[in-house]
Amino acid sequence: MDQSRSRVSQIERNKQFIVKSKRHIARDVVVVFASLIVWTYTLVVIYFFVDAILSLNHPVPTMIKSWFKMTNQDVVMFLFYVVISFGVIFMMLWTWSQYNRLKYGKLRRRKYPEPSQSIDFIKLGMIDVEMYEKLQNAKEITLEKNPMK
Repeated sequence: MDQSRSRVSQIERNKQFIVKSKRHIARDVVVVFASLIVWTYTLVVIYFFVDAILSLNHPVPTMIKSWFKMTNQDVVMFLFYVVISFGVIFMMLWTWSQYNRLKYGKLRRRKYPEPSQSIDFIKLGMIDVEMYEKLQNAKEITLEKNPMK
């Protein structure tokens, strides 16, 4: 009986394709801080609309409504217009797609390009043949400068 080949896990196969780079802690801090600001703003807006819809009249949304000289009824009417606008636009786009499907049918015209061969990359003239061979055959490579011309 034939010997079974060794099975390599998906994680081990993916490790050979992972590109590692140096990360800066300052950039991560800025990303986390910006994300917290956006999430806080989103939650406040949701809280504002829920408070207006349910007529809870909590102090913070009431203060925001007084700044904009609005009432709960104004907020509910705004949401009503948004939902109606969404429905009208959705129905227009859906009707247009149905019309196109009836008129033209399901089209499969796109011809996908064939897989690239090594000769295609070399023909571009952006990389030397020696460097292309190095990149293809090396298990791990560190580039000091961009090999592309």
